[in-house]
Amino acid sequence: MITGGCFCGEVRYAIEDGEYPVANCHCSMCRRTSAAPFVTWLVAPEASFNYTKGRPKVLKSSEMGTRYFCANCGTPVACVLTTQPGDIDVRCVVSIIQTISFRNMRRTKTQNLIGFPRRRRKTFIVD
Repeated sequence: MITGGCFCGEVRYAIEDGEYPVANCHCSMCRRTSAAPFVTWLVAPEASFNYTKGRPKVLKSSEMGTRYFCANCGTPVACVLTTQPGDIDVRCVVSIIQTISFRNMRRTKTQNLIGFPRRRRKTFIVD
């Protein structure tokens, strides 16, 4: 079981174990709602996803997408797109990635970018 949730813990979810694609989205909506150059999503069948604690607030962000986030802390949790019926895009962070077993992954060193302090992290690249 893959579990996750928002920053404050008010919204929690579980995803059945399985191999799910992970994708980076660079669309303007993802960039605007995250204040980042891209967002990483885990794409799972809606049937394998369920909320285990609380319910997220719903934002109809466009004709194509509905986004779900914690009303308390504002953490984006998921997105459902009309172009992907039956799937839910779950906001992917390091803690989620570490619980998923991917094939063909190798560990790499994290680069020290623009003077940010170096931290010991596991960084993976999918071949």
